Amino acid sequence: MPPPLAHQGDQHRDPLLSMGSSARLPVPCPPANVGPAIQPKVTMKRPFGELTFQGHLRRLRPMAEEAVRRWPLAEPRVRRLHYGENATYEVRDRNGGRRVLRIARPGYQSPEAIRSELWWVAQLREAGLDVPEPERGRDGEWVQTVSVPGVPEARKCVLLRWMSGRFLDAGLRPIHLERLGRVIARVHEVGLALDLPADFSRQPWDPRGLLGPGAHWGDTKDCVHLGEGDREWAARESARVRALLESYGTGADRFGLIHADLHYGNILFHQGRPRLIDFDDCGLGFFAHDLMTPISNNDQPYARESLLSGYSQVRPLPPDFDRFLPILRQAQRLRSIGWLGTRSDNPGLRRIAVDAIPKILKAARQHAPSIG
Repeated sequence: MPPPLAHQGDQHRDPLLSMGSSARLPVPCPPANVGPAIQPKVTMKRPFGELTFQGHLRRLRPMAEEAVRRWPLAEPRVRRLHYGENATYEVRDRNGGRRVLRIARPGYQSPEAIRSELWWVAQLREAGLDVPEPERGRDGEWVQTVSVPGVPEARKCVLLRWMSGRFLDAGLRPIHLERLGRVIARVHEVGLALDLPADFSRQPWDPRGLLGPGAHWGDTKDCVHLGEGDREWAARESARVRALLESYGTGADRFGLIHADLHYGNILFHQGRPRLIDFDDCGLGFFAHDLMTPISNNDQPYARESLLSGYSQVRPLPPDFDRFLPILRQAQRLRSIGWLGTRSDNPGLRRIAVDAIPKILKAARQHAPSIG
């Protein structure tokens, strides 16, 4: 079901179509008043890691209220949106301004990596692409580090201007997908033309960054929801698929700056035009990755052809795309297991993982014989 509000900064809808899409599923939050309200007393007796989902929300609300004070806003009010990998809040001010606050999961992205993300987003905006606009705090910095009692780690926070639009799934027509393909190609073109600053720091989505020990989303061997036999199979399959990815290579015609999480919950449509949001995972990766996710998330017969047609109008498709796509899809299944299986500290994601991981694993086993 589409969310009632369009927002940036976190995943909120990601159907596991054929279990080939990103499994970074959202955890919807119950409704909350936009305006200021008397907040219930937050009890600090229990450690954060032992709290329920609602307990997490109660502890994070004061952090959001403290965070927005770091920006020059007139009487900001926060309304929670979603809590998944990150926590996101709608922010309204006295003058009618609307923004999104993103509170990042601790331990995933460094301050330097977040600044690099926002720098690239700013370059995309300068190139004429409709992407979120970050705002600098009172101290002139994009990234604010916030601590509050009851939340053990300091969190990195960013503020982005609200982007109007709506999310389309069943309503996606060939023209929407063709336009999306053109936008993805422009994102890749802009990235290739940039001279990256010396302090640019983003995780590489190369074969070792995608799968196996050191994978940025987590390794399947660390998945707490797999039995020993399934864990061993997933480890072997991860090593096999990683070798296939390595054989593809990382030349400039196939590898560069990518969004890296283009499910339809990260694509707004405004007056029929696509707007990409949530660049939290962006980095150096396979160009085919940004095409694989929207193709995998859409079962319409025209989806693949329309998307690739739009992309090809701007730049050539990555080499050997048809051969490489199934390999990337299998990599995505495996890395989704690693991601969900290493997020047990989030009560909502832990609940989702119990149901989702067996389905993803079943799909990975079914597709394994045809990949190679």
